[in-house]
Amino acid sequence: MIPASENRRAVTATVVSLTAEATELETRATELRRALAELDDHMRAVSNALQQIPRSAGLSDADHGEEHRDEASTEQLGPGRGKTAVDAAADPLARSSASR
Repeated sequence: MIPASENRRAVTATVVSLTAEATELETRATELRRALAELDDHMRAVSNALQQIPRSAGLSDADHGEEHRDEASTEQLGPGRGKTAVDAAADPLARSSASR
């Protein structure tokens, strides 16, 4: 049988060890909170800087999206006649020449 004094020493050693580990974890958690706060400040600074950049050619977000969509769907329908697929479908001349 293990004497009570050895049991107490083992429990005391365990408590000391766990207390030291808890202190290390609390310190690390504090360091991580500080790092997150610094990262948040940095992200806000970058966001603010990006918002200060003037838009090129005065395009709004909606215009910019339309421009890319039109470019992606443009088909060349003969020399110098770039039309979108929607324009080509709506153009009766393009339909009649395509059916020949």
